[in-house]
Amino acid sequence: MNCLVCDQKGAARHYGSISCSGCKGFFRRSVRYNRKYVCTFENNCKISNEYRNCCRACRFRKCIEIGLDPKMVHSDRSCDTVLRRRAPEDRENRHEDDGNDTSTSVSPPILEKSPVEQLALVYGDEQQLNLWHTTNIIRLHQLFQLHQDNQPLGARNVIGLFDPSSAITVQRYYVLVDRLVNDYHEHDVNHLIGVSPFHNVDLNIPLESALNAEPRRVCQRSKLDWTASYPLPTSCFPRIWSRMFVAYSDWASHIPELKKLSFEDRTQLLVSRMTSVWWHWIVHQTVKHIPTEQHVFLMTGGSYLTLDQESMENSLDKSLCANLRKSCEWLFDEVARPAQDLQITDGEFLLLRLILLFTPSPCLSPEGNVLVREAQKFYRSALSEIVLQSLKSDPLAASTRICSLMSLCTPFEHMAQFETESMTLLVLNGIQGSAGRLPGEYYALRTKSLI
Repeated sequence: MNCLVCDQKGAARHYGSISCSGCKGFFRRSVRYNRKYVCTFENNCKISNEYRNCCRACRFRKCIEIGLDPKMVHSDRSCDTVLRRRAPEDRENRHEDDGNDTSTSVSPPILEKSPVEQLALVYGDEQQLNLWHTTNIIRLHQLFQLHQDNQPLGARNVIGLFDPSSAITVQRYYVLVDRLVNDYHEHDVNHLIGVSPFHNVDLNIPLESALNAEPRRVCQRSKLDWTASYPLPTSCFPRIWSRMFVAYSDWASHIPELKKLSFEDRTQLLVSRMTSVWWHWIVHQTVKHIPTEQHVFLMTGGSYLTLDQESMENSLDKSLCANLRKSCEWLFDEVARPAQDLQITDGEFLLLRLILLFTPSPCLSPEGNVLVREAQKFYRSALSEIVLQSLKSDPLAASTRICSLMSLCTPFEHMAQFETESMTLLVLNGIQGSAGRLPGEYYALRTKSLI
């Protein structure tokens, strides 16, 4: 057998995959000693037997890619106490990669695989995605311990960027981003009930700084917790708003097209689309975790928004109940139920979220709108290609599905307008702890975008 990392002959099964003793030893030492490597060529180096030590970052990345399991490394530590003769190649490679390493991220790269193999990674090899996701979470925790700053998660670059020519890698990238933002948390304190110093909420941060550079100043990253444990009271709206604001900034920081926009256009776009994206996020998690016979929306922190009139009136401010219930019922019927019937995948949901984000606006500059249209066209094409790949034997069914998916974007515009009108009143009147510079600036700019 040949090593799946460097293609050397005489490989065997180690740590869950096939590798030579040299790559096995390199992988074991990298994991045990928590080594960090950096690639100076965009994580795209070719790894072969002759040049496998030229780039340790790509060599380690390929070890992960072919299925070597970091968890299995720790299970063989007891073997170190047994004196055994080390293979000559293992001794050689133990020293050849012991140079000074640069601390940076380790992440899955763009994979050079056929479309069929890439499709299998997205739809069939859930174990591979889970391994990458676990590695990303571990890296974020390590980096946060080293640099306890307030930057968005995307600034850490723990997820390798997608290949624009491959819709499969685009989808896989955003699946990993979504999992990272949903699952990464700094502590286990619930953001709906946590108090300082365990969970701080500061709504007096300037909008531009909080949205683009320092979202963690708003609040720490508590566990989002998409479960339905208790009904949502009105008093928790500001805390949900704060935590979702940070999650939104973390998610947006991974989107490469946003970096092409001017600072003003990027801020305006993120503000004008935030509510639509939030409700899309909420519907996605609700459809994913709750059967449609339960008429609720998951609202993070283990809370849920019930659509039952009596229950809603008991938990929410009466000034919100009537219109909120009507709008949520409409969103449930127009999006949540059809999404359940269509059995929309995570990848399809996430591409729709990007299409929803990149919507042209009269508040953007002409140059900004050109970039936004290009980005929306790109993600529309990616979604179409994904659907066509999954239904290649039935083009008519694929076209019908694409139309059905795109029709689910429209209802979020209505919800965004309702939420803006309702929450603006809460902010202006300082109701239920919603006052502060951040929500004030946000809803002022958001209202401007509707004019």
